[in-house]
Order: sequence, then structure tokens, then C-alpha cells
Amino acid sequence: MKELMLELLTWAPFEKLVSGEKEYIDEILSGNYQQPRSMFHDLFLGFYHYVQNGDFKDIAWLRCWKDTYYQNKNYTNSTKSERKFYPLLFKKICFYMIVRGKFSDSKFMPEIGLQGNRIKKWHIPTRFRIFAETDTYSAIRVFRNGVKKQYIVSLVKKLYYEAGRQQKRSTALVNLPRFVDVFAGTASVAASVVSEGCPRPIVNDYDPVMVCFAWAFTYYQGELRKRIADFYNGLMNQDIKSQNWSYDEKAYKGHHDPTDLLASPEVWDDPETQSIHIKAYSYSKNDFARDKAIAQRHQDFIIRTRSSYINFKKVLDSCDRDNLRKKEFNDLPTGMRRPQDNPDVKEVLDYALAWFYCHAFARKGIKGNIQDETIADASSYYSYLNHLQPKYLSLLKDKGKEVIHRLQLEYLFRLQVKLDAIRNKNYAIKAQTLSELQLAPSLLDLEFTGHFSRYLRDATFCCKGFDVILSDDPSNKIFYLDSPYFLTVGYDVGFTEADHKKMLDILRDAKFKWIFSMQYNPSMRNTCTVTSDETERRKHPYIKDYGAYYRGFYAEFKLDADQRTYYVLDDTSDASKERVKKLFAILFDFDEVQEKWPNMRTTRTKEMLVVNFDCLATIPLHDIAVVLPFVEFLRCADADKAYEEIVRQAIDWRKKNIEEKYPSKSAV
Repeated sequence: MKELMLELLTWAPFEKLVSGEKEYIDEILSGNYQQPRSMFHDLFLGFYHYVQNGDFKDIAWLRCWKDTYYQNKNYTNSTKSERKFYPLLFKKICFYMIVRGKFSDSKFMPEIGLQGNRIKKWHIPTRFRIFAETDTYSAIRVFRNGVKKQYIVSLVKKLYYEAGRQQKRSTALVNLPRFVDVFAGTASVAASVVSEGCPRPIVNDYDPVMVCFAWAFTYYQGELRKRIADFYNGLMNQDIKSQNWSYDEKAYKGHHDPTDLLASPEVWDDPETQSIHIKAYSYSKNDFARDKAIAQRHQDFIIRTRSSYINFKKVLDSCDRDNLRKKEFNDLPTGMRRPQDNPDVKEVLDYALAWFYCHAFARKGIKGNIQDETIADASSYYSYLNHLQPKYLSLLKDKGKEVIHRLQLEYLFRLQVKLDAIRNKNYAIKAQTLSELQLAPSLLDLEFTGHFSRYLRDATFCCKGFDVILSDDPSNKIFYLDSPYFLTVGYDVGFTEADHKKMLDILRDAKFKWIFSMQYNPSMRNTCTVTSDETERRKHPYIKDYGAYYRGFYAEFKLDADQRTYYVLDDTSDASKERVKKLFAILFDFDEVQEKWPNMRTTRTKEMLVVNFDCLATIPLHDIAVVLPFVEFLRCADADKAYEEIVRQAIDWRKKNIEEKYPSKSAV
């Protein structure tokens, strides 16, 4: 009961307690759960059973409590001297129940015997909080590292709504500041955070190819599906001997064991191999011809896929990004029936397809955004096709619907049989079967979940530098920054030590609110995070001292370019002390994350967020995230504490903060 009381106290509103209420709360917090019957005890005991029951639509008990102690009165027309004020706990419980049960104010309040507009007089942003906690996660079917997990995006959304509420002093979605994704990448965060009714976001990435993909995915998904299908079907139907492939037989042999019976056709011509198979398996000439054909099919398939991969990568590598960056994406026509007739739109779609293809394959052991043609093997290609065609399962279940044509069903059935045949088979059989498949554009689904394109309609797409976008009329914006990480400097990420310093210089005294994403490392961490290979670690330079970087959020520092080190000038000045008071560090509690998202059972992260506003009101106790004032976080980082240890310490800090400050009429 104490834990539940602590959690309830983190919910709005934050105002004066009625007579006797503080004493009751203090008793619960001290562990005295067997208090004499009172309106406070009956209220909280009923709430406790309500939470334990888990039926968030069950509100009859609250009506009974209200009728018992308030005699079914509204007190709307009472004079101030006659008015009997409701306990603060009652208002908090109402807020909790409306959000968890997803009630409208107009439905919930009459159910407990109160007028619907009373909730507004309590200054409780119910509809706002429901929007903030509703899952609108959108993701694209690509395997690019760095795409944010659902629990991270869910928190960013809540932080955006809370920052907007504080900045605009309004809970109307239309009045929110614009959400600006400064390093947008595929724009999945912006598409997930901004939902119906909000101002459309600003999607920015300095790499214009990323903006091409996000823009094309938003406005021309149908055209992208057609291009993907046409490309695949055309690639598989080309005569393997009629072209000079970018990835040839010589390259293939360099990546495969020449004695591999499943992948090397030549091994079947070896007399010793033939002798062994004749003696052991009674192989005939037909058997040798069959197995050699299977290995040859695998070689041909890999040559096709890896050649296409190399060609698409050349398209991306040779892109004139400076010229492409000048393109006004927001002026491009949308909804064209023949987008290829417009050279500007065609160029964007060409880059979008190339980018999608180069990030469509997943292979274990490949870390970071390093692309290599060997990723495109038979297993990863199967995974790619399986992800692209999830619709066939749902369509097969609805055979009775007239909208599904017989021929389409027959195609889907054959497709399912082939994909099932590929599953758990060796890569040679996979290659043989994959090359027989033909893709139908209408059945491809590029969205993994959510409504990506819907929420990015009318978004502003741009590819400006972070410094330009942060200074571009920031008064009515909330900025989310997921920059290249601190210790990736020196790699091919296009973000230098000077860029990191400049970014923190801007954020340090920013008048606008921002949300900054990074990974946690102890203060003295100074090793490379991109690779575990010792040779690579020595080859690439890196910045030292995470602690100095953390302090760069509130204290001025300089960069020693020769030593690649940050030096904090003065983190104890009055200005620094005032700045750090506004900062909060947020980490993730994986017990809660895995409770809410069971598919995250094996996920672990060191992801953390830094914000420059008080975020306590939107992150209750026992949520997926934990909060620490930045000063407290620094003590943990300086003490070399592990991520999980800081999470536990953050929970303890929050509990202590609630107990000490809950009567103060401010968020705890």
C-alpha cells in the first residue's frame, strides 16, 4: 500500500490537502495500513483493491464512496463557507482512473455523480495525458541500427507533451509547440510522437538521402512497393550469363569455402568427392548433376543479390549530397499517378529505393551502420522477403471476403507454402526457392507497425545543419536530438568533436525546451564504443572523458584538438549552478519495460535521455523510466556505477523526494 500511495502522489493535481489528509498519508507511508475507518481510509482502500483487480473500467466503487461521504452533492452552487472540498487523493484517483480506463471526462464524471466540467476546475489534463500514453509507435521494415525501440519512443512522446504543456500553458493538442526531430534518420520518432490533432512535425537530417527516404515513404509508398517488386522480379529473371555482374564468381569464391558441397558447384567435379559419394551414398550421374545444380543455383542467387547491393551502394556513395540538399522537399508534388514523369520526384524515389535496399537485410555480427555486400546472403534475403509480405497471413484467414480474388488466394497459398519450405532449411535450398518467388506489389507492406505516413503528412522536411535548425525560430518548438554518439567521433559518421562542442554550447543556454538522447557511460570512460577489435580501436581516434561531456550541458568548456579532450572551465560558477538545476537525467527500468513489452525480454540498453525541464509530472513512480536530477546522476557517473545500479538509486531518490515534498503543491 505504501508503494501505491507513493505512486498516486506523483499524479496531478498538485494543490492543498484537506484537513486530516496529510496525517492519513503519513500513516500509510509509515506502514500503518490498519487505520480506523474514515473517508480517507475507505477511499484509498477501495483504490488499492481497484488496482489489484486490474479492471480499469470498474468505477462503481468510487461512486459508492462519494455517495457515502458527500451525500451525492456537487457543491457547485454552494457558498465558499458551506462548500465541502474533495480530498486531493480523490482528485488524483479520478485522474488515474480516467487515464488508465481511457474514459472521456463527459462519461466518467456523471458515472460518479459529478458534473463533467468539474474535472476542468481541478486543472487535470485528462485528455492530454491519455494522448501522451496512447501507443502510436510507427516503425519501418528496415534493419538499420539506431532505430529507436518502442519504449524509448513512448517516453519521448510523453516528454514532448509535458514540455509542450509547460511551454504553452495549454492542454489543447493544437496548441502544442512543433516537434522537431533534429537528427531524424528514417523519421520514425517524429512519426510515432506526433499524432492526430498535433501540429505537424519538422523532420530534419543533414544527410539528404535520409530525407529522400522519409519523404518518399510518406507520400509514395505505393510507388516504392511497385519499384521494389519490379526490381526483384526483374533481377531474378535476368540471364546470369548475359551480364557483367558487379559481384562476380571470383568474389563469390573469396567468400565461400571451396569444399562446401552446398555452395561450391566445382567441388562436385572433384574425383575424390565423387568417389566418396558413390561409395557412401551410391550416387549416380543424375545425383551429381542435381546437387551441382543446387550449388550453382546458390552461387547464381548470391551473385545477383550482392551485385544489386553493390550497385545500390554505389548510387548512395556517388550522390552529390550538397546539390541534393538544396532541393525544396516541401515544394515537390505529391500524389502523382506517374511520379517518374517529374525528374525531381524521380530522383528522390531513386535514392529512397537505394537506401531501403541497402538497409533491408539483417545479419548477426554486423554492428553499427556499416554496410557490406556479404550481408545479402540467402538467410537475410529470406528475412527481408518475409518482413515485406506479412499481409499474406491475414489475407489467408479471410478467404470468405469477396474482395479477395480466387487467383490472389491461390498465389498467396503458393507463397505461404514456399516461405514455409524455406524456413529452417539450409541456405542452398533457401537460395533455390527464393529465386522462384515473384513479388506482388499490392501485397508488400513497408510499415512494421503504426501509421507512419499518416502522421508525417504535411510535415516539414529539411536537411539543414543542427546549428541552423536549432536557431531557426525556436520559440514555438520542442527539439529532440539523437545525435551521433559521443565516442563514435573519428568514424565515418560526419560528426566531429567540434560539432559535439558546438551542439552543447547551443543547448547550454537555450531558451527552448529540448530532449537529448545518448548512451550512458561512467565519467572516466574513454574507450571506443564502435568495435571490440583492438586494431580498429587503435586506428580510430576518440574523445576522452565522458564526465567532461556531461558537464558540457551546463558548464562552459574548451576543446583541445590535439589531445582530443574536453576541459571544463568552471562547473561551480553561479551560472553553472543555475543551469544544472534545470537538467534531469532519465534512464530505463527494464523490469517495467519487459512487463509492458514482453518482446523486450532479451533487450538491454544503456540509453538515457537528458532534458532541460522538470519532467516529474509525466513520469510516475513505477513507470518504464526513472528520473534523477542531473547533479545526482553525475555523482553516480563519477562513482563509476553501472546502469542498473543507477536505476535502483533513482527509484530510491524518487521515493524519498515524494515523502519529503508531497505537501508542497508541486510535482514530486
